[in-house]
Amino acid sequence: MIQGRQRTELTLDTIFEHVSEYDIFRHYLGHDFKLGKPFRSPLRHKDDNPSASIIKTKFGRLYFTDFGPGGFRGKIIDFLRNIYPGSNFNDILHQIDNDLNLGITNGKAPSKPIRRTITDQVGYTDDYQSFKLIQVTPKPFCSEDFKFWGMYHLDKSDLKKEPVVYRVGALYIDKIKIEIGSNELVYGFLFEGGKWKIYRPLAENKKDKWRCNVPHDQLYGIKSLNPSKGAFQIKAVKDFKVASKFYDNCYGIQYEGNNVIGEADMKYLLTFPWILICNDPDEAGKKATEYYTSLNNKFKPFIIPSSYITPPIRKDLADIARHYGPGTVERIIIKNIETL
Repeated sequence: MIQGRQRTELTLDTIFEHVSEYDIFRHYLGHDFKLGKPFRSPLRHKDDNPSASIIKTKFGRLYFTDFGPGGFRGKIIDFLRNIYPGSNFNDILHQIDNDLNLGITNGKAPSKPIRRTITDQVGYTDDYQSFKLIQVTPKPFCSEDFKFWGMYHLDKSDLKKEPVVYRVGALYIDKIKIEIGSNELVYGFLFEGGKWKIYRPLAENKKDKWRCNVPHDQLYGIKSLNPSKGAFQIKAVKDFKVASKFYDNCYGIQYEGNNVIGEADMKYLLTFPWILICNDPDEAGKKATEYYTSLNNKFKPFIIPSSYITPPIRKDLADIARHYGPGTVERIIIKNIETL
């Protein structure tokens, strides 16, 4: 008896076995695009200016950003939900299968899928490290700024220390002006080489909190270190500034993960007596800490007592300073050093 091809379960993974994410975006955009290069947003039909872009994250996924007021950000499923309002996840999967004639649900897909690939593209960026050019026009700090930073027991003198913190008055990303609310708190951390990390602490969507063009392996504070003393490795600028008030041999990394320290910097750091890895106590932070401690026994985990941790409200040194006071931070730092 002649049998047709067996139907395959329709999932995002099976779709990606037949077609690249780039080609799906290209189909619905109606044109080719280059990662990181702005183009006209299909979500705003009356605007012909280049006001959207797509980048690739470190996990290999593509990420769409619309820079306009209330701009949308998300991956391919989120993007298509804007193209097809009211559709759920499964609806979108079927839409892709039908629109691109993949033949997955009707059993007409090739028995050996041929996956098209991305060719003329740039390398990956991190989820928040998406842009080549960030331009900032600072404006003076006001009482609301000092109130915000004061929650973490940081004052104007702390904000002036590297990396210097600025209140952002106007923001341009890849030469596109980003709308900022008149009373919105937006800050820019200025790093060596004129690179910026933009911080919107009160953004409702976590994806909107950070914009960055700092190289992933650029450390900060490393030039001020004393190699005869142990050092603290810290990710967040807030945590770095809080910890530096109580221990003067700290340096910062751009994100928790592997391969964020260049070869020359790593060789230099391994001349230190010890290095405490002060990561967040979540799974990502724990894995990053394990990576370093397995790399060399000079790397040691920085321990925050569990009684002070209630993610996502309290999970780092800045949070502890805010909720328990700077004295608690100092005691935790001293305890970690004493137990080495």
